[in-house]
Amino acid sequence: MTLPRVLVTRAAHQNASLSALLRQCGYIPAAVPLIRMEGVLDRSSKAQLWKNIQASTWVVFTSVNTVTFFMKAGGSAAKLIHTSVAAVGEKTKNALEAEGIQVDLVPKRYNAETLADALIAETAPGTEIFLPKSRQARPVLFNRLHAAGRSVRELALYDTVVNETSARTLQQELRHPHLFAVTFASPSSVSAFTQLAEEKPEELKLPVVCIGPTTSEKAVQAGFQHVNTAEPYTAEGLLHQLEHIRKGET
Repeated sequence: MTLPRVLVTRAAHQNASLSALLRQCGYIPAAVPLIRMEGVLDRSSKAQLWKNIQASTWVVFTSVNTVTFFMKAGGSAAKLIHTSVAAVGEKTKNALEAEGIQVDLVPKRYNAETLADALIAETAPGTEIFLPKSRQARPVLFNRLHAAGRSVRELALYDTVVNETSARTLQQELRHPHLFAVTFASPSSVSAFTQLAEEKPEELKLPVVCIGPTTSEKAVQAGFQHVNTAEPYTAEGLLHQLEHIRKGET
């Protein structure tokens, strides 16, 4: 029996855990990293990073990547000792705790909208909140907090760019006779697919499974026809959705 292949489009440093889960459940992970992350902080912006933290009551981390680039910039638990810390979800919380950083707030649903609502409920108008982020981050968190009267600062720590070296491998995988599904973990990976693939999204007849509604919305907007959203918004949720599809339950 030939095992089904699943295209994993996450950045290379994030592929391992999802690929391991797929193997455990009888899939062959086809890792084709369509994006990569690059730090953007220079000496001046690093100084601004520490000023923002010192001036803030809350620091909010919206991804594991943000934690990674915070630590690469010289971040530590000591630098956050006088602030409260929020994380968008369990994976981000785990990444922070692995660095010895205490997390004070995690929303019930892992998205920016719910995180904003949780922070608004936890804070008073005028509270200083700092958002380290990606250059591609959606403005929804900043906008909601600002509209609720919070004093919000933000600073980009990294950039997400298209990994053009994966173009040939992507084409090979899309033509593989046993490719079962395509997975996306971020809107950036959807955008990268549309730039690198020879096929148009609407021509892809395979199921597409996305982590999070924002990624799913981006996939639908791009033209993908068979879009499914993982629930919860994690690698485990993605695998659960794949199992539903394989059993014909969607």
